[in-house]
Amino acid sequence: MLRRLRLSFLALALPLAACPPRDKPDDSGDSDPGGETGDPVGEVQAEQGLYVEDGPGDLDRLSDGRVLVVTRYGGHVLAWTQGIDGYDTYERSIAGIEGIFVGPDDTTWAAVSDGGIVGAVGWLEDSELVTVATQADDGTLFRYPRDLTLAPDGQLLMADATVGALFRSDPTSGATTAYYVDIASPRTLLFLDDTLYVGGSDGVYQVEYPGSAATRVDSREAWGLLEYDGRILVTNSEQKVFELGGASIGGAEIDRPGALLAIDDTLHISDLGGRYLWSLALAAR
Repeated sequence: MLRRLRLSFLALALPLAACPPRDKPDDSGDSDPGGETGDPVGEVQAEQGLYVEDGPGDLDRLSDGRVLVVTRYGGHVLAWTQGIDGYDTYERSIAGIEGIFVGPDDTTWAAVSDGGIVGAVGWLEDSELVTVATQADDGTLFRYPRDLTLAPDGQLLMADATVGALFRSDPTSGATTAYYVDIASPRTLLFLDDTLYVGGSDGVYQVEYPGSAATRVDSREAWGLLEYDGRILVTNSEQKVFELGGASIGGAEIDRPGALLAIDDTLHISDLGGRYLWSLALAAR
């Protein structure tokens, strides 16, 4: 049964279920992962954009064009219109919010965590989270959900970097299964048709959903993933913004590039180490 909560995380008193041991990913399944740590940063310069007092985190966009910006501190979701200096409103205020995903009907799905102790996923109504799930059906609690998306089959998919697993939840019933794909610290998700890309501390992996076999396609750490003009863009602190399996595009000015959002030919990037959104002009193929 789904529950409407103002997040107080009373579940802290629950015992944490042990996670089944997992083997380290087998690099022998890699399909010649491209890119190397230490590659030079590309020459395209990023421009400083929206100032976010509590630091920008995850990003997504509503059908009316407004961009939703999760703050890293304070639990706010800001609504911002591109080209305007300053955000429009505090759209939501949710304690511990980490990630958002805007569905086709503008439903805003969210992942929240109480400092990595216990987490939850659900959708936002005003400043409340209507909770879909806080744990898998086998008792494994969510700890630090970082990103979430809707899978092609309508399931809600969430990456939990602390547990080291993905979780798949039915948005209606709340039935949830732990979905292990042998990826270290999964933190960012992207679907292209039925192919799932998962980024984490040891690279980007390709998964033929709903299967669990993972093939590493890039060995560089990933904090954000985005499809743009037929290519997959990735962020991390070393190569900044780079193409999956390819060279860095640019963004040397950004301390810790994180979430990505493209509007027309402009890429908006959260700085996880600062207080600005940055923009970077993209050239179409």
